[in-house]
Amino acid sequence: MVINHKDKTIEERLKESEKVFEKYPDRLCIYIEKSEKCKIVNNLEKNKYIIPNTISVAEFIVIIRKRINITSEQGIFFFVNNITISGNTLMLDIYNKHKAEDNFLYITYSGENCFGGK
Repeated sequence: MVINHKDKTIEERLKESEKVFEKYPDRLCIYIEKSEKCKIVNNLEKNKYIIPNTISVAEFIVIIRKRINITSEQGIFFFVNNITISGNTLMLDIYNKHKAEDNFLYITYSGENCFGGK
């Protein structure tokens, strides 16, 4: 069962992120979920991630591609606040610009058949 971030209060989520930063000051709190409109890629079993602040968006995409077992013909796109984020950007830069008041960065992903896929 996946626990939705909306099932917790802002105070609970803030306390959770503060505990993470206390234990791992060089990490970022990420919450990622599939777009409701997307029908071609799988849901993630786990939506919360604590990632190093030194990785790029492209590196995080590789991690998520493996977790949802996406085919090489399918493309995956990340959105923050309905804006596509570039793979060559550092996750830390995206986090600093778009983190929510609970210190989580909320990402939505969607897939598309590309590269000759059906």
